[in-house]
Amino acid sequence: MVTEQRPELLPDRAQVRAAVEADDLAAVDALMEPLDRAAARLTTKVPSIWWGEGKPALDAYARGHRGGMA
Repeated sequence: MVTEQRPELLPDRAQVRAAVEADDLAAVDALMEPLDRAAARLTTKVPSIWWGEGKPALDAYARGHRGGMA
């Protein structure tokens, strides 16, 4: 959902692959950080954020994609 709505957060595959192949976990972490932060914010355990932003966004996404699910 996050990358569908915010494709700019998707890290470059070639950069991730190169970092993984070089066994450079710090680089992998750095490349994934923007996406990680967005996902963490969406699924936060902070009640005011979860009920105000996270859950409504996930519910809306699920309603919009329900027809494509088995």
